[in-house]
Amino acid sequence: MRSRERRFVGRAREWQITCPKCQAISKVIKSGAGHSMAPKGIVKKLTQAGWQVGDNPKQDLCPDCIRKPIKSHIKTADKALNDLQAPIVPINGTKQVHFADLKVAAATLTAECAKELIALLRQQIPAKAPKAPKAEPPPKMEQSDYENWLNELK
Repeated sequence: MRSRERRFVGRAREWQITCPKCQAISKVIKSGAGHSMAPKGIVKKLTQAGWQVGDNPKQDLCPDCIRKPIKSHIKTADKALNDLQAPIVPINGTKQVHFADLKVAAATLTAECAKELIALLRQQIPAKAPKAPKAEPPPKMEQSDYENWLNELK
């Protein structure tokens, strides 16, 4: 029998555990008459209710306190996910650097080095295709020109 199950040995009709962090209480009440519930059954019922049952009462945690560490790490997890999605940049075909590392390094550059880096990066940007000149609209016809044109079509 595991040490956490030893805590629930006895003939009690009701077992309760308390969360040491928030003082929440969970009870397991045996229904019906007869023998008390087996320790494994008590631990199973508490686990199904979302509790973490430890080897001693100081290690028990309620469902809300189990979720709290997850909430506190959301920003760290979000940053890690963004870092994973950032592209890998090949350098000289032999070394690869994470794009996030390049951004961190660029933020520490002096003004002179930053200008040099900007000039190098501008060389990498493809030139835009020149815009085609707009076609001039056909000249407006005078009324008499229009009539002459119609007569030519006939």
